[in-house]
Amino acid sequence: MATPEPTKAQADALALIAGGDVYRWEHSDSWWIIAPDNMQIPKATAASLVKRGWAAYSALLGVKRPLTITDAGRAHLPDASSTEK
Repeated sequence: MATPEPTKAQADALALIAGGDVYRWEHSDSWWIIAPDNMQIPKATAASLVKRGWAAYSALLGVKRPLTITDAGRAHLPDASSTEK
């Protein structure tokens, strides 16, 4: 079976996560995935990235649980050298 490729939404989320400062914000039995500039990643997208092993949650820090990209997820980022002209 071939390794699945990320959808456009998943690829966009992986790029945000690779940039850092993405976290799961938990408050009053609710949670959101917050990226820089208060952008949000849909819960379903974040869950699919974690399920596929492309992203992982770190330890809870107060109300924030950092979301980081894994090596498997990094493999799906566009290669910077292939985009240069």
